[in-house]
Amino acid sequence: PTEFPADAKPIAAEALKERLAGKVFHVERPDGNHWRLQYQGSGYYYINTARGYTDSGKWRVDGSQLCGEPQKTAHACNEMRLVGETLYLKRTSGEIIKFELR
Repeated sequence: PTEFPADAKPIAAEALKERLAGKVFHVERPDGNHWRLQYQGSGYYYINTARGYTDSGKWRVDGSQLCGEPQKTAHACNEMRLVGETLYLKRTSGEIIKFELR
């Protein structure tokens, strides 16, 4: 999907930071790849995928955007929205992904 769910709401910066820090998320991509994303309260994050890709870097919140500075790919800020207790992120490619707590 390339659009947020119809009932998705913007999230305030402090609330977004609180929902990410110290949490581990699972993302299931339409192509079958799975990601594990870990956001530490210290401002660092880690990604591991089912296909063997790993990376880490710094993360921060800017308004309702999650900004990442990975070591292996381009830095980016991506809009996040909330539906109930579930976070959604719009990737640079336009793809919407769902962050599921693990």
